[in-house]
Amino acid sequence: MRAVGIICEYNPFHSGHSFHIRRARKMTGLPVVCAMSGHFVQRGELAVMNKFARAETAVRCGADLVLELPLPWACAGAGTFAAGGVGLLAGTGIVSQLAFGSESADLSAITAAARLDGDPQVNDRIRALLSGGMEYAAAREQAIREADPAAGALLASPNDILGVEYVREIRENGYSITPLPIRREGARHDGAPDGDYASASHLRALLRAGQTEEALSFLPADAQSVFIREMQAGRAPVDGRSLDTAILSVLRRMAAQDFAVLPDISEGLEYRLARAAQEALDPADFCARAKTRRYSHARLRRICMAAFLGLRQGLTDAPVPYARVLAFNDTGRALLREIRGIPVITKAADGRALGAEAASCLSLEAQADDLFALAYPSRACRFGGQGWTQSPVYVRTV
Repeated sequence: MRAVGIICEYNPFHSGHSFHIRRARKMTGLPVVCAMSGHFVQRGELAVMNKFARAETAVRCGADLVLELPLPWACAGAGTFAAGGVGLLAGTGIVSQLAFGSESADLSAITAAARLDGDPQVNDRIRALLSGGMEYAAAREQAIREADPAAGALLASPNDILGVEYVREIRENGYSITPLPIRREGARHDGAPDGDYASASHLRALLRAGQTEEALSFLPADAQSVFIREMQAGRAPVDGRSLDTAILSVLRRMAAQDFAVLPDISEGLEYRLARAAQEALDPADFCARAKTRRYSHARLRRICMAAFLGLRQGLTDAPVPYARVLAFNDTGRALLREIRGIPVITKAADGRALGAEAASCLSLEAQADDLFALAYPSRACRFGGQGWTQSPVYVRTV
């Protein structure tokens, strides 16, 4: 059995995500397998809802199987995030197409940008721009735009940036997966609402402001019901700001050499971070004090979260070691029987038998789950050990 893959966060799941799943299924005629971030996401933030509940929402709204993208790849820059997501889906051996949101839906331009990203002449130009103080993302966009204006223009759009990374991973690793860009409808990434569509960032802002009812109005009915259930249980919405003091306490105890071993540290940044940690009043202030033209807020937020979670350089050098199941339906159960290329985990404790690398990754994930639980609205829900005991959510097919 073959499937179409989607790499996602669903933070939270909204009407645009539902459209994307329906469109992918219609275009391919295949069941849908998602590789989804867990409790910590690519922006270096906590998800607004438990990963099992988000995965359940995805299955109730059209997906068939949701696998977890492990923490070291989920809370990372676009290239590492894409490498983990594509590698996980390719490792299952059942995903033949990868559907991703795209502002342009121009596969030829996306492929051209992926080909130029890594070209020696383009790399030389990027280094020259970096030496002038330009931030990496802007330098890459300009260098590729100079080589191919249409391809470079894509790098100004967040979804197309990820699309370029996905295509590059497929090409460089020879995966038998066909890229399938799907034009993003409605609200732009990080933009204001457009009709029935609102971006996930806008919904998170509404939730942080306490405007829950308005946020829920942009969610499909099944997503609303899961979110309301989690709210009533005291597990949503999760506000990462509740962990600000805990995060800052970790940063304050770190010296420059401690920052140096974190992912994405280069060129003496560790000394700037160590100074910022002593001066900052909260994690946002830490990022603001460390910010320069060379280092984006997103990169600094991820570094901050890596310090808190215990992430280190080198964790993503090897392939994703397992496929952990978060949610599935009857079709998803059948898909699981077809997976041969990567170990499948339904209970975290069972993964300890897969070897040191998998066990280490699972332990790191379980520790992160414990820290995430500290941010639940209800004090009664903040107990530890949940990462080892929670089982995948089975959604019965109606």
